[in-house]
Amino acid sequence: MLSIQVLNDMTDIYLAYKAYDIHELLCHAIADTAGLYREAGLNVCLRDSTFIPDEALPENTFHAACGAALASFLSGHPRKVVYVACDRPMFWLYGRRDIESIGQLDQGRLATYPDNTPPGKILSGLIENWGIAPGLLPSRDDVSRLGLLASGSVDGALISSYFLPHEVEARGGNQLVLVGDSIRLPSAGLAVAGELYEEKPELVAVMVGIYQQAMKIIF
Repeated sequence: MLSIQVLNDMTDIYLAYKAYDIHELLCHAIADTAGLYREAGLNVCLRDSTFIPDEALPENTFHAACGAALASFLSGHPRKVVYVACDRPMFWLYGRRDIESIGQLDQGRLATYPDNTPPGKILSGLIENWGIAPGLLPSRDDVSRLGLLASGSVDGALISSYFLPHEVEARGGNQLVLVGDSIRLPSAGLAVAGELYEEKPELVAVMVGIYQQAMKIIF
């Protein structure tokens, strides 16, 4: 096992997430269950950052969604990805049970993420590459998207690892594409604001060390 740097005093930090799923939070769950945070002198509190402006996030905030951090960086906010736990977006595009190919979604209706989110933008780019023109129906979360698909209200849906493939297929979904097979980018891990990276490198190093050990445990 890797050794973890230990802070002198118990420190409160926040771990911001966009989706409460295995994709973003597996390393956190392992670190918490295995006592790695406590061993390093950290008290970690989860924070849903979906509706919180970047400037309103508390001090000592780490981000689990590296794709969202990249989007913030491109919008002019200083961001630094310090650990990559997954380099493939874990989103699947499903069709209804009777839909077996991407081409069959042309002119259909797809339940997707809101327009300003990385998964929504990625799907829009893939649709253009595929040469199809379905109608996009932005939906608030995976529960809603799966509900629309299972009820037959849409022809397809983009769903994250909140629901694993066998769960979606049991509700009538037919897996068409794993987005991570089409595009690679740092999608989950740890990212921080530029100020935190520059002002508290020791704290950043401790969190990175914990995630490295959590990944060792997973493997």
